[in-house]
Amino acid sequence: MTNLPKIPDLTDITTNEDLADLREKLNVLEALRVCHQKANSGLKKLNEVAEAKIRAEREGGRYLAEVPRENQEDNLKQNSPRPQRGVSGKTEYQRVLKEAGIPPTTAERWQAIASIPDREFSTELSTMKDRHRELSSAHMIRLARRLDKGEERPTKEIPCGKCLCCQAWAKRLAEIQGEP
Repeated sequence: MTNLPKIPDLTDITTNEDLADLREKLNVLEALRVCHQKANSGLKKLNEVAEAKIRAEREGGRYLAEVPRENQEDNLKQNSPRPQRGVSGKTEYQRVLKEAGIPPTTAERWQAIASIPDREFSTELSTMKDRHRELSSAHMIRLARRLDKGEERPTKEIPCGKCLCCQAWAKRLAEIQGEP
């Protein structure tokens, strides 16, 4: 088997430049995940890469959650009877996203993952790995939305039924139980 590169460390995002670098490094992680998939490296290796990616997205989301959303230039406009030239009308948040090349929907997804309490986040990662399930950002986003709605985590081992791994699991279970 070919030696694949190591998973880069993508934590501690403290500047806008770090955020811009994060996007590029996440692309590298996705490429690494695809390489492991093609090399049939197994679920454990795929989950190592996916966990690094999810943790990096979480860090990006935490950073973005701290960026001001108000238009700082609105205060200047309110004191002036006419619009000022050169004022973009963009918020600091919009400026940061544009400079880092991050689409707003991606930023929202990262912030959803970042909104998961640390304990729930760790528990979910452990549970997924213990059940030999593939980790994904989409699964973590669904967890964040469930938590945001106040829904509790299911107590039984019921798959979400929305992601491909859960659909495959449900299909296999139906075959075992003799259902069509």
